[in-house]
Amino acid sequence: MGEKKEEARKRVKQLVRNRNSQETLIFTDGSDIPDKGKGSAAVAVPSGLTITRHIMNTTPETNFEAELVGIKIAIEIIRRELYARRDKGEYMGEVHILCNNQVALRKVADPTKPSTGQHLYLPTSNELISLSKLTPIHLTWCPGHMGIEGNEKADSKAKRAASNPSVQWQMIPPSKAKVKQRILNKKKQEHFTPEENKQLQVKFSPWRFNKKLN
Repeated sequence: MGEKKEEARKRVKQLVRNRNSQETLIFTDGSDIPDKGKGSAAVAVPSGLTITRHIMNTTPETNFEAELVGIKIAIEIIRRELYARRDKGEYMGEVHILCNNQVALRKVADPTKPSTGQHLYLPTSNELISLSKLTPIHLTWCPGHMGIEGNEKADSKAKRAASNPSVQWQMIPPSKAKVKQRILNKKKQEHFTPEENKQLQVKFSPWRFNKKLN
């Protein structure tokens, strides 16, 4: 897991060059813009399908969680691609999810140790394992800002999503730890302000790491 950025860049470039017609590459990214929000994006190659999310700054969540949302978007893309190819009677080959956040990849690949963000990465891991029964899925580290087209596009889309709250949205529940803390705070205060009880709003719009999910 001591792969350097340049080595990883060459490996990803080679993966893109050697991709066969049945393989799908999905580049994901998360972005945090202070006072505006967080955004996530996933870009599929070769279909070009791009999906973004806008995450409101209503709770002190970290950019790590925006990266996890990016991987969750990749899951949505995989489902869409699977259904589309199935309807055409086509086979879907291997899928590579390329993320530039090593921590997010580690958590999703091995979610057994409880830690921050488990309420997001554990369900994500379970979904990927379920999908891997239908098509092979690889989790791969893709270094950011290294001139890799798919990564650069995902980065740009995530930043745009972070700055654009005017999109369709859904609610993501906070972690159990945050819920417990809010209950304690409520007991301590006579008046509980609305801002203290908001959920995380999500709006729609490796080192050598190459983990294959079995």
